[in-house]
Amino acid sequence: IYKNYDSEYPHAPAIDDKACTRCGECLKVCSSIDLDQKEEVLTLKTGAIIMTTGFDPYEPKKGEFGYGEVKRVITLQQFHRLMEMNEKELIVEGKKIHSVAFIYCVGSRQFDGENKYCSRYCCTSAIHSAIIAREKFGDLTIYHINRGIRTYGKQELLYERSSKQGDIYIQFYEDTFPEVRQNGGGPVILVKDFLTAQKELEIEPDLLVLVTGMVPRKEHAIGGLMKVPRGRDKFYNEIHMKLRPVETVIDGVLIAGACQGPKNITESVKSALSAASKANYTLRKGELSLEPTLAVIDPDACEWCDACANACPFDAIEMVEHNGKKVARVIQSNCKGCGMCLPVCPSNAIQLIGYRDYEIESMIDALLEAE
Repeated sequence: IYKNYDSEYPHAPAIDDKACTRCGECLKVCSSIDLDQKEEVLTLKTGAIIMTTGFDPYEPKKGEFGYGEVKRVITLQQFHRLMEMNEKELIVEGKKIHSVAFIYCVGSRQFDGENKYCSRYCCTSAIHSAIIAREKFGDLTIYHINRGIRTYGKQELLYERSSKQGDIYIQFYEDTFPEVRQNGGGPVILVKDFLTAQKELEIEPDLLVLVTGMVPRKEHAIGGLMKVPRGRDKFYNEIHMKLRPVETVIDGVLIAGACQGPKNITESVKSALSAASKANYTLRKGELSLEPTLAVIDPDACEWCDACANACPFDAIEMVEHNGKKVARVIQSNCKGCGMCLPVCPSNAIQLIGYRDYEIESMIDALLEAE
């Protein structure tokens, strides 16, 4: 039995099926283990699919703000786990913690990296964690080293509460990031505070917590299978963020939650309710309306070279047999009439309804006659 992922807290037990000998010893201490389970492949026919694949927490690189190199430098997820494991005193590596520093925007709003977006939930989560830590472990000295607090909406109440209980807020510019060094048994933070006219401060907390953001799932095979496009931030894209916020370009495939982009719990729930409502509408309607500009293939002219299938972004072309030869056929429910398959066909066997060659040529002739 081993933990699933190093970054996952709390650690969830899992069984290595290849290494397990089915000796049954684990059953003596844990009644929830079932060694008789077998892998099943289910075939489901559905009218709608809602993708809620979530996100991965950003994993700091080794050496990023001292992570993996300086003692007692952890992520916010690990800090949550430590608070769960300790009752009256917060103890890390045998040391009682009296002061905690949070560094914000680790893995978000990156100046040089890929994650240039704000992860939206991190400020609220860090401030809430600081409040809980103070309530549970008594009088802690807490530093919030940030680039601007974004506890939007009603979460501003948490920021107000944190300020009133004595938390210290230090703000830095994006071109003057804090430096984390090792000093004896713990971290030392050097930071230029914007709120005190760029005065350089040196902080020696007992524990440094890196407030990490959201990143897209590394494993996105489901999105590739469904042909759901991804944006520049690598999250899945909806058709329109305001008019069609949970629909994708594939009819019947909906997205919700943090797979679209960073969201807090409230926003994720509202997104899921919207997707469920849209799925219900699709199912109750009973049928889908196809695009009027579908691609059509002349089977007599087609010689199946596979070029159109490779060019199609919606997996709308398949190979079939026709009069003893292999030809391409359009899957009309998948086709969006984008025309990507037309220019790659060497035999000009593909046409677009409403934009066939003779129709375009007739329009050109009409324009010439008008002149």
